Amino acid sequence: MNHPQSDFAQPLIRPWHIRRPGVYRYLDTKYVDDFFQTGRLRISSFNRFAEHSDEQRADVSEGFCFVMHRNSEGTGQTILSTMSFGKNAFVLCGSTVYSDALKKSFGTEDGFKITDPTKFGEAIAFHLPGFARGLEGICHYLPVRSISRDMGPQDLSRFQVGENGALNAAAEQFLGQVASNDPFFIKHQSYFAQSEYRLLWFMYDSVPPHIDIVCPEARQFCTRFRDLFDEHAPDSPTVAEFHQRNHEKLMRRTSNEAQKEEQ
Repeated sequence: MNHPQSDFAQPLIRPWHIRRPGVYRYLDTKYVDDFFQTGRLRISSFNRFAEHSDEQRADVSEGFCFVMHRNSEGTGQTILSTMSFGKNAFVLCGSTVYSDALKKSFGTEDGFKITDPTKFGEAIAFHLPGFARGLEGICHYLPVRSISRDMGPQDLSRFQVGENGALNAAAEQFLGQVASNDPFFIKHQSYFAQSEYRLLWFMYDSVPPHIDIVCPEARQFCTRFRDLFDEHAPDSPTVAEFHQRNHEKLMRRTSNEAQKEEQ
């Protein structure tokens, strides 16, 4: 991880479209009903992650990250610190994967798909007093929550550590540059199967463990799980059945096209 993950698209000479993934939010039916009926939604903070009682959602290391600068020029330099982050951020998580396995792991058959994460996030932002900026992206999974980069030779005299271990402003700013936005998207590799996608809303001040908002306009960017399938079908298929049907349709179409070419 010698370079920050890019989170901004530069304008190009010709059109370049970015296909963002759909985000599947697994929730109990009562919360899904409430969201689609009233627009009510609970947005959690990073602090909430570590406190979650469900082992599939809890990540005790959330909110902390090892950050290291290492430069090999001359006698070499190494700066290592443990950083806390996200105290001023709300976050909503989903998965880029829709599967029966994830339904089982989260203990629910219900949820909804966010079809446009950016517009969804923007709608939520209007209901968060003190909103400063937003961020979204897919998580990456590492054996250790750490970031290591070479930022070039540094004047170490600028960086001071107080008796209580507190860093001065210059040191905090530098380590923030080393970390960039990556700490918000690092998860332990044991959570790899979740294929998590995150939306973050940063406030000007620290945030509580969660906030409940009513945002009816966000619903236009969401589709309930049960509505992802043909509404005229007598029974909604399982995820495996859904993918099998699509595969069979594709195979039939390919076979028909091949027969036409032979004729």
